[in-house]
Amino acid sequence: MKILLTAFEPFDGMQTNSALLTMNQLNIKDKNLEIVKLVVPTVFSKAFSTVQKILDKDKFDFCVCLGQAGGRDAITVERVAINYVDARIPDNEGNQILDTMINEKGENAYFSHLPLNTLIKALNEEKIPSRISNTAGTFVCNYLFYNLLDYLKAYPLTKGGFIHLPFAEEQKQNKFSLPLEKLVKAVEIILKNLEVL
Repeated sequence: MKILLTAFEPFDGMQTNSALLTMNQLNIKDKNLEIVKLVVPTVFSKAFSTVQKILDKDKFDFCVCLGQAGGRDAITVERVAINYVDARIPDNEGNQILDTMINEKGENAYFSHLPLNTLIKALNEEKIPSRISNTAGTFVCNYLFYNLLDYLKAYPLTKGGFIHLPFAEEQKQNKFSLPLEKLVKAVEIILKNLEVL
């Protein structure tokens, strides 16, 4: 199984990002998994185009995107991407898109291709706080998620999804957090439990 795994750059003035820290630490030794890692700019105009360049060049079974959702109290597997942007903060190039559809001719929403309940069950068995989320927000995370699923309509053999991670303890944010080691373990569990629906 070949997986494209992405994570965003730090954003909102932060020096680190739990998704990027986790991806960088991930080192799965499994002959049945080939993982290609990609850092994605937290910029509306560049996020999906960066991912698309890789998807256009190679064939993948899955594209799994990681994002940081500081303040959430669990790892959240996203169910739905919506055709909407309403950025609470500017992206990393100062763009703050408000109250705008991503694609005026596009579907209102797309559902994740990941086996959500299977992933949550596997994480719960390892006592890792996790749940399904019905909102990927309205910032660059959802923007990437929506555009990914829209793009994959033409490539049904590749499945896509999005996972939000809480802060890592190492970021010292005084909010709910998990040790980086546990976040890495969680993503490893997720990637090993992917299956085609």
